[in-house]
Amino acid sequence: MEDQLAPNGWDQPPALLGVFHRPRLQQARPGASAILRPCAVDVPMGRMVEVDTTLVTAQTWGRPGPAAPAINLHPLDVLLGLPDELTAPAMRPWLREWLHRDGRRLVGFGLCFEGWQRGIRPGDRHGDLTAGLAADPPVQRTEVRVIAALDSHGHTWELIRRRGAIAPEINTGDRTGRRIAANGVLTALHRLNQLAEGH
Repeated sequence: MEDQLAPNGWDQPPALLGVFHRPRLQQARPGASAILRPCAVDVPMGRMVEVDTTLVTAQTWGRPGPAAPAINLHPLDVLLGLPDELTAPAMRPWLREWLHRDGRRLVGFGLCFEGWQRGIRPGDRHGDLTAGLAADPPVQRTEVRVIAALDSHGHTWELIRRRGAIAPEINTGDRTGRRIAANGVLTALHRLNQLAEGH
């Protein structure tokens, strides 16, 4: 997955992922998507899993803030604003074509992004992990690449790969609406899933 999403290694912008089921006999358009062979996921007979990263470009994440144009918007703010942009009248036909291209069916959305991670230390309180992370010396931080995904049924996947690790840690679960609302990335992915249901 790393080679497909970040061919130049680390320090890459986020990537929005559309995850689809595609009829097995059909091939994706060259360069548009990555077709992945199903492994530990339940895939209907005769279908493949397709991951498409072409809904937004890398430049999408570098937008200047309206109040402070010298500072880019936080990627989460960009992500939360995407559903409104995609429902603009000029975008609706394009979105419909993207969602149903070559007979595929959307399973859910995901976001691939990079960040820092450190272990929990004695005395840490809620909020310390993010508030104090930037001040930690580099030896106490680890670069990680995360894929957070939410399907249309509310099932979540979280893949976290530490830099230098061979394989990611994978966590799955079912999230209630309350938990989705408490997590900005999941809230944005939930809105994108809802938007797709209407198309």
